[in-house]
Amino acid sequence: MSVINRVLRDLDQRQQQQSKGSYTPAAMAPQPLHWTWMIGIAVGTAVVIVILLNLYWWLTIDTDPALQVVEAPVTNQPTVIAATAEESADQAVEEVERGTDAESASKPALQRGPVKPRELVQVPPSPTESRTSELEEAEATTEPVVSEIPTETLATVAPEPEAEVEATDTPSTFAVERVQLSPNELAETNLQKARSALRRGEREQGQELLEKALTVMPEHVAVRSELAAYWYGRGFATRAVAILQQGLDRVPQQSQWQLLLGRILERMGRIEDAYIALQSVDSSSAEYIDLLEVRGNAANQLGYFSEAAQDFLALASLKSEGRWWLAAAVAFEDAGEPAAALRAYRQAAFARDLGVDARRYAEDRLQALGGS
Repeated sequence: MSVINRVLRDLDQRQQQQSKGSYTPAAMAPQPLHWTWMIGIAVGTAVVIVILLNLYWWLTIDTDPALQVVEAPVTNQPTVIAATAEESADQAVEEVERGTDAESASKPALQRGPVKPRELVQVPPSPTESRTSELEEAEATTEPVVSEIPTETLATVAPEPEAEVEATDTPSTFAVERVQLSPNELAETNLQKARSALRRGEREQGQELLEKALTVMPEHVAVRSELAAYWYGRGFATRAVAILQQGLDRVPQQSQWQLLLGRILERMGRIEDAYIALQSVDSSSAEYIDLLEVRGNAANQLGYFSEAAQDFLALASLKSEGRWWLAAAVAFEDAGEPAAALRAYRQAAFARDLGVDARRYAEDRLQALGGS
């Protein structure tokens, strides 16, 4: 065992000597830089960049007088630019050349000295800036245009006296007064407007105005009458009758409403309703005669001959017309009152306004009744 161990040990030693003598590394691993070197490189780079920026600024900004702008105090008045774009460009080129020659002759090329104040040099603006400057120049140079007024006109426009001017300078006060119209005045106003609208052919507007006036004052005679006539003319006779009947419920024996209602009912064929509507009439009204005529005709058609004869007799007395005497005589005869009929026929025969045929009929009836 000792021999084997010795042999093995000798082999190990030989292999270690061969490995130490023959191994050469292909490349050395890079050693990391020290942190001090990295800081130094960064600081140096920053210093170089700052120096280059300062040099560029000094060469481009400070040495170019065309880019130097002297701030002038701002005033309320606009600055008027007298030079045009081309003149400003020429002046800028000349100023740059003069400034460059003077600086090159007086001081080194890269030496920075105190900047002396120079005059403002106009730089040719871009198309957008030139358009903006032209607009500003137009606004600044615009003066109020005074139109030429003839001398005669100026002579007629004399300044007002000082007293009047002072009076007009004082603020005027307006007092708003609310005038409250009465229902009757409101109804009258709407009625006039409605009539104007109906004359122009604006029927719907006229109807609305009439209804508004009637709402304000239901007792207004003309408003209710014209509204009923409007509906009857449009073919709504039932609505017209309802409007008039509502008015008579408020104001019974209103003669205009009674007369209009009686005639509408008579034309509608409602004779009984017409006679009932005219049972009680006002004898002092201006429509009394017309009311008697409508009621008498209705009573005669309904067979109320005595009532009709009384109305015709009243008409004959009021109007002194032969036709009403003849109508009363016929009604009395139909009612079975021959004595009253004879008196009426006699008055009709002597009436001068009665026609020949009507007079002959009256004479014939007198002979038949024994009154000749």
